[in-house]
Amino acid sequence: MEDRVYNLIAHWKQIRKLTYEFVRVVPIYVLNKHIERPIYDSMGKQIYELALMQRHYTDILDGKPADFSKMAPKNFKIHESAELTRALKTSDEYFFKVALIITDWESPIYEAMGRKHSAYGVVQMLVEHETFHQGQFAAISYLTGIKLPKSWKDEVSFHFR
Repeated sequence: MEDRVYNLIAHWKQIRKLTYEFVRVVPIYVLNKHIERPIYDSMGKQIYELALMQRHYTDILDGKPADFSKMAPKNFKIHESAELTRALKTSDEYFFKVALIITDWESPIYEAMGRKHSAYGVVQMLVEHETFHQGQFAAISYLTGIKLPKSWKDEVSFHFR
């Protein structure tokens, strides 16, 4: 695997590690709390959606059509953080299994979001999607007084206090 791809995958692992830490630290009642956001109206539902979207992107990399209609149910609630951890872990396992067998990371051969992308581009979309939601989680946390995990302050440079 070339350095650029290796670095992207390493970056993905670091981004996902922050999501795992968020799930571990933030209480369930907070993750289930209603927020004013259409469809994904709780942070727990958004995290579950991160796992589903990762599977959809991985399906694309695996040569399968992604079914973006399969998302979290309307009244989705989590009962324990282990549910989200399992969903994320299952998606990670599938992703790394597929990523290990990709030989062409540069050719635009994958159809996603109505355009052709390289494998590198699909993984980059995955990273951007997770990072977008993490930004939402940070903003919601600051606005509502939720304490962010220490790793978020260390890794994401929330040094402006």
